[in-house]
Amino acid sequence: MSIFCENEGLFGGQASASAGEIISSTIDEASAVILLNNIVSPIAIITLSAGDWQIKANPQFICNSVGIVTSLQAFIGTSSGTSTEGRVTGNTAFVSPPSLPGTGGAQIVWDVNIDVETTYYLKGLALFPGGSVNAFGELSARKMS
Repeated sequence: MSIFCENEGLFGGQASASAGEIISSTIDEASAVILLNNIVSPIAIITLSAGDWQIKANPQFICNSVGIVTSLQAFIGTSSGTSTEGRVTGNTAFVSPPSLPGTGGAQIVWDVNIDVETTYYLKGLALFPGGSVNAFGELSARKMS
């Protein structure tokens, strides 16, 4: 996992960000998170200071050749672990299951205005009766003002 803050180097819990600044967290395919059937799992995490932000997520799902994948979902939440707290229509993507084996993905773009430092989680959820599904991707945000 890498967390990067443009113009600031590696992210270290800075107090505030300047307009145009980018904060991102990337989980590459080699470090993909193993998803369990019907259990929400965090994929990537960023912490943002107060202000207007445009958050972008690029979740990718890897489905193996065993079993049938019936649903793949990704969303941006505000609570760690398996919680769906913070999930709303504007920050959720439903991904069409790929032909097996295969990889499928989506893009989420969400504008937020926050008053206090807030941590955001890119999370994945898969419904599959057998086989395995892994998830990876990027969660980034650009400070708008």
